[in-house]
Amino acid sequence: MGFFKKYKSSISLIILGGLVFLFTIKFDSVLTSFKIGLDAVMPLVWGVLIAFVLNIIVKRFEKIYFPSAESGWKHSTRRPVCVVLAIFTILLAIFLVGYMAIPQLVHSLGIIVQALPALYQQSSEWVSRFIENTPYLSSSGVMDSI
Repeated sequence: MGFFKKYKSSISLIILGGLVFLFTIKFDSVLTSFKIGLDAVMPLVWGVLIAFVLNIIVKRFEKIYFPSAESGWKHSTRRPVCVVLAIFTILLAIFLVGYMAIPQLVHSLGIIVQALPALYQQSSEWVSRFIENTPYLSSSGVMDSI
């Protein structure tokens, strides 16, 4: 037992060095294991994020929907109704953002596609001028290899 206390830092460094060595040798296996672990955890992360956002909206709706009800059907339906309203609110927000953003995105992509032939022509002319003005690149040996 005294041996381990005396050389604790040295043994720790040797173990750490061995782990780093194994990590570098088996990097693809470590990366694959990390990806599998991340794939397993991501649904939980998404669930926590969705629950967090829904809870914020549900609490706001609960302040509006029969806030002083302590018993009866008003109290028992308060949380479920507010959860459904919160889900509809989020879906409506996603729909509205998509309804406004997708047409603009299609319009912008159309403008980019229309500008591509002129851009290709300009860049082709620029490359030709660059090659003609560069002595090393204008020799036939380099150009034939490209």
